[in-house]
Amino acid sequence: MKKVVMLSAVALMAALAASAQTDVAFSNNTPANALAANSNNSYRHEKRLEREERRELRGPKINYLSKEAFNIDFDNVTNVAWSKYNSMDEVSFEQNGVAKEAYYDSDGQLIGTTQVKSFADIPEKAQRWILKKYPDYSIGTVIFFDDNEYNDTDMLLYGVLFEDEDNYFIEMSKGNETMILRVNETGDVNFFE
Repeated sequence: MKKVVMLSAVALMAALAASAQTDVAFSNNTPANALAANSNNSYRHEKRLEREERRELRGPKINYLSKEAFNIDFDNVTNVAWSKYNSMDEVSFEQNGVAKEAYYDSDGQLIGTTQVKSFADIPEKAQRWILKKYPDYSIGTVIFFDDNEYNDTDMLLYGVLFEDEDNYFIEMSKGNETMILRVNETGDVNFFE
């Protein structure tokens, strides 16, 4: 009888040991381990983003394609200076004695150019409307944005993203109050900022 009990005990121990090994084998596929694996992937992703941010802080890198496109787009230029403007490459330069800025997207394609103009350069319809509507305001800088019609990338000026279109931007001020008006080429005036 002792032998039967001993054999039963050994069989039970063997069954428990086999069951424990199976549980260990399956435990690697539990939701907790899957969560840990996802956590590792998330950690790696966060570290990669941190490395990219550090690279950006080291200094602006101007896209080689932007420089190549600029050399094709503009000739007879002087005083060329490159910088980053948000996600765009910005190049300041003089062409035929006129100071301009050109903006290129991440693919090195021209978005458009800006240059300082005078209030007299905007359409007469807009001049009359602005002088009538805002007689107490001082007229500041007038910037003309010349859109590259072959590129659909929207432009960012004064911290505001707008759909591409040739526009004048007029800085207006009255005491501590400032605003930007946008004027299209037909003379329609809109509040911009």
